[in-house]
Amino acid sequence: MEFDQIKRILSAKFDNVKLASTQRAEITARCPLCDDRGSHLGVNLKKWCYHCWRCDAHGHLGKLFAQFEVRGVVRIGEAGKLTARRAPSSTMKPRQIESAIPGYKPLTESDGKQARLARTYLHDRGVTDAIIRQRHIGYAVEGRLKWRVVLPHFNNHGLVIYYAARRYMGEWAGPPYDHPPEGADWPGKTRVLFGQEHVQRESSVVRVCEGPFDALAMPSSVALLGKSVSEWQIEAIAALRTGFVEVFLDADARRDAAKLGMKLRNRGMVVMIRVLERGDPASIMGPGREPPRMVCLTLSSYLRALASEIDLFDESAYGRASAAHGSLADP
Repeated sequence: MEFDQIKRILSAKFDNVKLASTQRAEITARCPLCDDRGSHLGVNLKKWCYHCWRCDAHGHLGKLFAQFEVRGVVRIGEAGKLTARRAPSSTMKPRQIESAIPGYKPLTESDGKQARLARTYLHDRGVTDAIIRQRHIGYAVEGRLKWRVVLPHFNNHGLVIYYAARRYMGEWAGPPYDHPPEGADWPGKTRVLFGQEHVQRESSVVRVCEGPFDALAMPSSVALLGKSVSEWQIEAIAALRTGFVEVFLDADARRDAAKLGMKLRNRGMVVMIRVLERGDPASIMGPGREPPRMVCLTLSSYLRALASEIDLFDESAYGRASAAHGSLADP
């Protein structure tokens, strides 16, 4: 493979691609991870690493190529010869996930006390054993992720590129949520859309939730890892080409739901807002629970309700608003 060919491949994914040094096998480009207006991203095809001199993002080049779906570029050996890189398998084996996520243990292969506690926690949130197997959910009993269930996120090559962890016990063991530290080997959370590979394209609806553990038990759901949405995530949701998008955030995020809904509508999507009286989406999924009340509105009706400060769960106020503005509820 010649450098001109490598440059053509990279130019299809990155801007301002230039050959910096043939001898050192270095290429520069505009960094896709920050607001780079020059060519601050350095790519070394011998050492198989990258570094942005503007935002200081750096790490293993394979992760960067996997994140931006760069195919066909191989490592150049120390003697200047090309060395083949084995394509990743389509299905990650548990031992491969363990090497990517320190402390991870597969729940499907464990039956100790901690594994049973982790499974019980997931079952209470409506996550079945079939989902645990399908999504390779694990747990950790030591290290940074101790006493947390762990949900890996894969790219379309079957490589782990992110994870979300949630505490299943031990309130004294730090914050309830955890995810990869910002930096070299992981994309930022704004470039992750949990569950997108499990949504059937061109289906009737996709539900957008805050957290991946909310989205797990609901069909056709994706998670943002927060209440706000990035441009990258908006494009990823639009690429699913669903009939409409249903924003389904926690009960305390009603104004955030409005902001999210307007951003999605501005991208040309048909948006509905599902509102919980209390709790989060997972609170309606667990067995034996009394689910909170909820309503589903068009975005326009939801915005009118917010502007009028209507209590959507006060039937008398809701009735007066419906009479004044037309029905606020979904047909």
